[in-house]
Amino acid sequence: MFLISQFNDGDRVCIIGDSITVRSYWIACIAQYYAETMKKKVDFFPCGVAGGTALASISYMQQQTAIFNPNTAVIMLGMNDVGHSSYEGETTKDKIALREKSFENYKNNLTVLSNQIKSLLGVERIVYLTPTPYDDEQKSDVPPLKGVKDGLLRCGLIVKEVSEMFGGEFYDLGGDLLEILKLSHKNNTPNELISPDRVHPNEMGCSVMADLFLKAQGFDVEYPTAERVCNGEVFRHLSDKARAFHKSTYDLQMLWTTEWTIMRDAPDKTQEGKFEYAENYAKYVPNADDFFRQLARDYYKLKTSEDKLVSDVVEANRLLHKAYQEQNKVK
Repeated sequence: MFLISQFNDGDRVCIIGDSITVRSYWIACIAQYYAETMKKKVDFFPCGVAGGTALASISYMQQQTAIFNPNTAVIMLGMNDVGHSSYEGETTKDKIALREKSFENYKNNLTVLSNQIKSLLGVERIVYLTPTPYDDEQKSDVPPLKGVKDGLLRCGLIVKEVSEMFGGEFYDLGGDLLEILKLSHKNNTPNELISPDRVHPNEMGCSVMADLFLKAQGFDVEYPTAERVCNGEVFRHLSDKARAFHKSTYDLQMLWTTEWTIMRDAPDKTQEGKFEYAENYAKYVPNADDFFRQLARDYYKLKTSEDKLVSDVVEANRLLHKAYQEQNKVK
């Protein structure tokens, strides 16, 4: 039984998300499987911004998704929509109210996003994935935010509700990943699934995500149990072409991330003003951390090559298909 339908030959799939989509190793694993194992030409276009929310996806609908002319959309959002800051420190009535507001905004924005996908893009098929879990159990120098994990589970219920409103396909990817994560901690599995920041699945976690997704589509892949994670049997290695796909999608999404997290605050909305703002970012925002400073430093290079970044993603998909088609001919 398929939880979600398989993609068809010729499909163009946009994956709309946040930094977990930006770090698109799991998507590269899925793309490689379709090209290598199924010999299907399915194009995958990760469309995310680090720190992004459903609101960010609405704001950048035309720039990030319409350009790829998709016929299928996959949505996985919630990690930032849940509102981490409202879980910091002591729980108060005000913070509880903020959490409730975050859930309300998440549902409303997810609804608007779904409407836009159907009305503006003309995409009929939407696959809804629940957000990946927050790991509050692993040993890490980052203090855990108690309650975020449960908040994301509630986000998952909202995802299911919205999917039913729009007749979409639903898969509780985050819930299945959480169960494997729990067993991994219980068994003291040496292979962590989530990075020490407690938020982002690492390459092992992304391999598990890919296997869960493919299994949900009915493919003959072995279920990624905690025992298999422990033994390192789940890890998916990327081919050179799949790594090129991964890099090209990451570079493009980092441009979008810069425009969402930094350039939206630029005092001058002209492009020249944005370049000036990025060049002098350290002066405008002296307390910015190294991540944002690097985004600002790279902005001119990325923005002036935006068309090439887009074409690189298209070409990376083509080369991924071509590599396995040629291998198949040789055999």
